[in-house]
Amino acid sequence: MRMWMIGVTVGMALVLGLAGTAAAGLVTNVTDGTTLLDDDFEGVAAISQGFADDPATTDYDPVAITGTWTINEETLRMIQVSDFVGTSGSSTYPAAFGGDNYLRISRTGTSNVAIGDFTAQTDIGDLIHVEWQTYVARHAHEADIGIMTFFEGAGGTGDRPVRMNLEPDGDVTYFVGGTGGGPGTETDSGLNWTLGVWQTYEVDYVIGSNTFDLTIDGATVTGLGSEHSGTTALRSIRFGSREATVYLVDSISDEGVPVPEPGFAGLVLLGCGALLRRRRMG
Repeated sequence: MRMWMIGVTVGMALVLGLAGTAAAGLVTNVTDGTTLLDDDFEGVAAISQGFADDPATTDYDPVAITGTWTINEETLRMIQVSDFVGTSGSSTYPAAFGGDNYLRISRTGTSNVAIGDFTAQTDIGDLIHVEWQTYVARHAHEADIGIMTFFEGAGGTGDRPVRMNLEPDGDVTYFVGGTGGGPGTETDSGLNWTLGVWQTYEVDYVIGSNTFDLTIDGATVTGLGSEHSGTTALRSIRFGSREATVYLVDSISDEGVPVPEPGFAGLVLLGCGALLRRRRMG
């Protein structure tokens, strides 16, 4: 009986260990358990030390762990992997959400975007989960931030099932009812963003559906309308910026930040406890 109890104890420890270290990539297919796009921004050879004091000819683009990044920027240093902590101009930069580095996205002219491509997802009904951390360092009062957009095609092309903005007044908006590839109507989600703090964003979209769910720091709204409804494929995601805005993107994946699943772990403990009691009684 002693060996059986040791086996159960080891099994419980393994399960609890797995439950305590599970992590999500930037984009994950929950249905088949595949990580589609992932980057903790830690694996680059060189990083930006600031915003204005780096050599103007040096670029520090991200290199994805899973998937690929395409960076479209007006000039170098508009989109950079950085570990800078401090103040530059009117913007304050914090430590990364996890690890040492984050992705800084800014704009002073035309649109600057970071496009993450991944393996095309075409199975209707699959649940796609997007999760990332955002820190808004500076927000122009006259413009929105085009924070996240899903696309059906590679390179940020095609129809968009999910498109979101951060508004100057603190509202998080989405677009619904686009036709023929054209833009939809901007609509308030009912959730808000906060200047100068790391916030966790989650988007859940079922391929082929007409709605998606949005969660910010644990507050969820469900059934938000898609900009282009019934999209039957997903291939890329885009983080962009408008006007004089600066925001940071980070991921919890591969950072060693635990994501506990106490409900599952608790069930395992209860089950193992019941087995122990039955073993003793028998």
